[in-house]
Order: sequence, then C-alpha cells, then structure tokens
Amino acid sequence: DSSGGFYNTRDDHESLLLRPKDLQDNATPSGNALAATALLLLSAYENKIKWHNMAKKMIASMQEVMTQYPTTFSQWLIAADIAIGPTSEIAILGSLDDLQTESLLAVLWETYLPRTIIAISEYPPTDGSPKLLEDRLLRNGQPTAYVCHDFACLKPVNSAADFREQLNNSLQKDN
Repeated sequence: DSSGGFYNTRDDHESLLLRPKDLQDNATPSGNALAATALLLLSAYENKIKWHNMAKKMIASMQEVMTQYPTTFSQWLIAADIAIGPTSEIAILGSLDDLQTESLLAVLWETYLPRTIIAISEYPPTDGSPKLLEDRLLRNGQPTAYVCHDFACLKPVNSAADFREQLNNSLQKDN
C-alpha cells in the first residue's frame, strides 16, 4: 500500500469491492504488525535502512489508533518499541562445541536483552549469513563476542566475564 503496510491480496488479484488490509491485532497479531516487526529485525541483521524506514512509515500510519486502543494493537506497540530503540546487536563467533563459546552463550541467555538482535555462528560464517556477522574476526583465534550499537562495536571479547561486563554497561546506557 502506498500509504504504508501491505494488503492481504496481490495487486493483480481479481477485482474486489474492497481490498483487505489486516491491521488490528486479535487473538493473533495482524499480518501488517508482524511485517513491520520483521522489517525492523531484518534491517538490524542486514543494516538496511530502507527496511527500517518502511517499518517506521507503517508504524506512523497506526500511531493514532495505537494510542487510543493499545490493547488492540499490541504487536504494533512492540514494533514501535523496537523502532524507537535503542537497539543493540550481538554477534558470537566460534565453534559451538567449544567450552569457551558455551560460556559466552551462557552469559547471553542469562541476561534480559530487550531490543537486541543476536547472531551466532561457527567461524567463519557461511555465505548468506547476516551482515551482522560479516567481517567479524576471532580475537586471539578464540571464540569471540561482539556487542554493537548501529553496527559500531565495542572491543571484541573472548571471556565470559568481559562479555558480561560489556552487556551490563550497554544495558545501563540504554536505560
């Protein structure tokens, strides 16, 4: 839809009196709210500002009804929260069988990380991996964690303690 969002039917679908466009969340989230959320997450994995802007346009078109009826537009509010941010990105690289990688992952999973995009991969990442993993090297040849904001990363770390400290500092800045 030129005003933002997506119709439920293709533009070459048979002629209809009204072309449906699912906007309101019901027992399941609306397709458009999920699409906006997916565009935001994908834009963070791939550093694609165009997708982020598409999602923001969709959210902006729903702003008035979201504020009037928040319980009916909960997935839209989740998308808005992600869009407003701040968001963080975390990349972890290393053999998934390595104890050091497991310790980095343990720190990751024990921490509440709202609005955080996470990519985990063996090293080197395979072709087609998210851009978030691109050009990330192992520090000292060991499993490595990167904590980033808008693809600008802190110093990569190998130890669970250093990773935990970066996450805690990052969360304090975001709040």
